[in-house]
Amino acid sequence: MKGLLRVLTLATGLCIFTQSVEAQSSKPIMFGFRGGLNLGNASVSPALGPGESKSVRTAVVGGGYVEFGVAEGVFITGELLYAQMGFKLSGTIFGESVSATLKTDYISVPVSLKYKFMTAESKVRPYIFGGPSI
Repeated sequence: MKGLLRVLTLATGLCIFTQSVEAQSSKPIMFGFRGGLNLGNASVSPALGPGESKSVRTAVVGGGYVEFGVAEGVFITGELLYAQMGFKLSGTIFGESVSATLKTDYISVPVSLKYKFMTAESKVRPYIFGGPSI
């Protein structure tokens, strides 16, 4: 329970500190922090036998981003993210109950092109985006 409270507090704080900079231009520069919850899972080959199971690893993902306006409604976004991933296995070997957790931590650098749809007099701006992650 304490872990969930910490994640929610961190996520709320990150939302508050997101900033936008507009230097008398129609091409804004925005920067801030992102955070979230990662539910990692994996496929296992060969398939797990009877008495064996796998489950998700609940972890965090977070980091910073910067977004540059390049044209009306078109943006380039760069991020630096820390992500925890992995999964858990459990089962019985020779009558003994065993479990193992694979934990992996990554630093990723996604770069994406984003198009924000213009909506008249609305604070809601849906968008689509795509791009590579290093």
